[in-house]
Amino acid sequence: MRKQILILLLFLTFLFTSKFFACDCKVPKSLKAVQDREFENTECIFIGEVIKIDAEKNSFEIKVIESFSGDEIGKNLQRNL
Repeated sequence: MRKQILILLLFLTFLFTSKFFACDCKVPKSLKAVQDREFENTECIFIGEVIKIDAEKNSFEIKVIESFSGDEIGKNLQRNL
C-alpha cells in the first residue's frame, strides 16, 4: 500500500511539473524572418577554409574567403572550442 502511494505521488509530481518547464516559444513566420534575426544577432558570418585543427589545445584556424558581416576577408582566425 505504501509503495503504491509513493508511485502515485511520483507520477503526479512529474505530471504537474512538466507543465512548468514547457517552452512558450513563438514559431517563426518564415525562413527569411529567422535569417534576418540571426544576421543581426551574429558577430560574424563568413565562408571559410579550415587551415589547421589542434586537438590538444581544442582550437582551430580558419581563413576567411567571403565575409557577409564583419570585416575579416583574407584574415586567418584562430578560435578555441
